[in-house]
Amino acid sequence: MKKIFSVLMMSLFVLTACGEVSPDGRPETASPENPFGGEVIRMGYIGPLTGDAASLGQDEKATLEMWLEQNPEIDGKKVEIVYEDGKCNGQEAASAAQKLIAINKVQVLLGGLCSGETLGIAPIAEQEKVLAFSSFSTSPEITDAGDYVFRNAPSDANSSTVLVDLVDQYSKIALISQNNDYSAAYRKALQDKLPGAGVELVVDEAFNSGTTDFKTILQKVKDSEAEALVLIPGEVSPGGFIVKQAAELGVELPMFGGDVLSGTEFFDIGKDATEGIKIVIMAADESDSVVKKFIDDFVARNNREPSATAFMLLNWDKMNILKQAITEVGYDASALKDYLYAMEGFEGIGGLSKFDKNGDVSLTPGVMIAKDGSFVLLSEDDENIVESEESEDEEGFDE
Repeated sequence: MKKIFSVLMMSLFVLTACGEVSPDGRPETASPENPFGGEVIRMGYIGPLTGDAASLGQDEKATLEMWLEQNPEIDGKKVEIVYEDGKCNGQEAASAAQKLIAINKVQVLLGGLCSGETLGIAPIAEQEKVLAFSSFSTSPEITDAGDYVFRNAPSDANSSTVLVDLVDQYSKIALISQNNDYSAAYRKALQDKLPGAGVELVVDEAFNSGTTDFKTILQKVKDSEAEALVLIPGEVSPGGFIVKQAAELGVELPMFGGDVLSGTEFFDIGKDATEGIKIVIMAADESDSVVKKFIDDFVARNNREPSATAFMLLNWDKMNILKQAITEVGYDASALKDYLYAMEGFEGIGGLSKFDKNGDVSLTPGVMIAKDGSFVLLSEDDENIVESEESEDEEGFDE
């Protein structure tokens, strides 16, 4: 019995000495996999790597990989990211968070991307005292999700105000949203704010996840007195189906939407029907030289342009914020949390990030318009064209 115990102890000693085993699962000495030696800074990513928002998740992952190539270590320690598929689903994200914390021993969760993922992660992050940091989740509900939850993307409380300002030129609008966390919170914000702007919701329909046939809802829109249509799906693909089927039914209304529509699936499905649709989103100024370099580097590495570019910039900023914080206070979630709350402000390529008492930033989203299969910043020329077309329509109607 003593001999067996001695053999086991010797095996454990050999494995530990080789850097393969440590009490928390992290290599502690130099090895081919860990050339820096010492503690590995291991973070966990949770986002939609498959499913209806996969283009956003894959681009966020590609941005993180690009950042890692330029920043392989922090303070002499190797940085690793373990990727998990949250599938834009709260339950899937919660399971991923539990795995990353229990098995991979992460102190930081990068995500979720979808608001439902972040809301699924939040209670676990709070219980385990692990930092959750999103660069995409915008639901107002995340504001009160917990002390360990941060985001450097603007809340839809801000985005909905911008959207209301966009549509307050119409007296009656139709709203189509999805039954999930992101859409429900955005819908509620619009329901609260539109009446004060003198806008009536004449159609207010929410669909379930997995829906691909929207003709019944769109017929209601067509038969109503709506002067514009607002789309707030919680996943990208439904937005594409809605605009495609709206064109097929002859629903000819100005259309507006939220940031989720920025995924490539929207254009892949909606095709020409997407042209001219405006969305409220963090908007990247691609004329800025630093932003242009990021996009050029992304294209060179991935052979495609990033979707939702501004959010990818925020994702890049998030990693640089964490790098600065870890360098200052070490890789400990509680210390990082305190550092982020006290941080004076971080000027990144996506804007100035300074966190309030709820872990939110006060960035203001902009407006983009669909042109030739992508979203671009709305210019004064675009606004003048739209106003001219609406004026002609009104004159024709009067005649």
